[in-house]
Amino acid sequence: MKNRSVLLSCVLLSLVACNGDSGGAVSSSTPSAHKPKSTRMVKPGPTREEQTAGMVLAASPSRSALVGDLKFDLHTRPVAGQPLNLDLALLPAVDSPAVLLELSGSEGLALAPGDEAQNFADVSRLNVYRKSVTVTPASEGVFFLTVSATFKNADYSDLRNYSIPIIVGSAAAQVPIHKQ
Repeated sequence: MKNRSVLLSCVLLSLVACNGDSGGAVSSSTPSAHKPKSTRMVKPGPTREEQTAGMVLAASPSRSALVGDLKFDLHTRPVAGQPLNLDLALLPAVDSPAVLLELSGSEGLALAPGDEAQNFADVSRLNVYRKSVTVTPASEGVFFLTVSATFKNADYSDLRNYSIPIIVGSAAAQVPIHKQ
């Protein structure tokens, strides 16, 4: 009985000493479960806020749940009778299989042909969706570009309206826009 316990103790000590290693060499081609995985830092791209820095948030009278924001940017000051380019940026707050933007101008603000609508497919809340439009104000005054965004999902559609004010002054009083 004593020999048996001595033998068992020796076997246990030898297993602990070699830490479960069978003595065979591990080839470098076989992956080890104990090796830490290499971690490579992936440099993140610019955030949605960084991508739309300098743009202005369009007003929305909606009090419904937030489905997204719309930002805009004017490159020049509006002048009566001259085309004006606007950059629009949709920042969705929800994922949607499709989003339809429909644009209309108030009386005296004409949209260029083809700028009345824009479809976006497979919309992700992580991305920014852009559209450039051209409008032409007929005279001096305050005009509004209305953008209706319809977020279409399998069970429902959610509509959000946005207003973009366009203030047109006389050409003589125009001061160049200075962006920082």
